[in-house]
Amino acid sequence: CDGQGNCSDPGTGNGQYSNISDCELECFNVSTNEFNTEMVNLFPNPAKTHCTVISSNIINKIQVFDISSRVCIFKEPNSNTVLLNIRKLSKGIYTLEIITEKEIHKRKLIIK
Repeated sequence: CDGQGNCSDPGTGNGQYSNISDCELECFNVSTNEFNTEMVNLFPNPAKTHCTVISSNIINKIQVFDISSRVCIFKEPNSNTVLLNIRKLSKGIYTLEIITEKEIHKRKLIIK
């Protein structure tokens, strides 16, 4: 990432990401906010039937996106812990967007 929203494929250096979410997942390890002050954990990962998201702050919204950036799961839990039922999702790599009271986090979820 060049800091201007332009991303190159870190694997080969030849390609471009198809959307900013995929770029941010590679460029921002922990959070979309550089000054991350909270912890967000996702487990198990990889997962088969369910996964749990735990945050040190209240989670206001969780969205799960497929590789085409379509929303597969949407929840507004207002809780620190959220159990996601992923049984209906196909095997593959998904993006979780976790919005808390203070920050927005993005995580990769692998469904096997």
